[in-house]
Amino acid sequence: MIGKSSLRNRLIKEREQMLPADRKSAEKKISADLKKILASQKGPLGFYWPFRGEFDPRQVVKDWLTVNTANTACLPVIVRKDKPMIFREWFPEQPMIKGTFNIDVPDTKSRVLIPNILLVPTLGFNHKNFRLGYGGGYYDRTLPQFDALTIGLCFEHGRSSEIVEEQHDIPLDLVISG
Repeated sequence: MIGKSSLRNRLIKEREQMLPADRKSAEKKISADLKKILASQKGPLGFYWPFRGEFDPRQVVKDWLTVNTANTACLPVIVRKDKPMIFREWFPEQPMIKGTFNIDVPDTKSRVLIPNILLVPTLGFNHKNFRLGYGGGYYDRTLPQFDALTIGLCFEHGRSSEIVEEQHDIPLDLVISG
């Protein structure tokens, strides 16, 4: 069995080497499937700012926000290492600041929200919807804090029987891949 670190490195490399046409086709499928699911969901919608070639959910989130003025979205913010993340409200064109790992996050003036739906960045996943992330454990610590519908977003090459869940891992409710 391949180690998690080696598997992470392989999946990141495969993601970075996707042909542009394949990536565009996968993104179109993921976006279409995600829009169908979100059409019947009420927020707040937690999502992520894309990092290292992840599927970019921002346009789908922007579209979802325009469907109903009551819809709200929020982004994760790492407050402290080894602690659950919080989610701060986000809206298009909002000024952002650099957070942990140099990822854009809403500033501290943005209100803290509790997501009802949570889009989770997923590097890899198995047939039981356990995900492989980057190894920091932030989502593993955060997911138990919320009673949210959790949706992993991943490119199809991330589907892997080599992902073996550990005691602290939490399965996602569903994974959308393309």
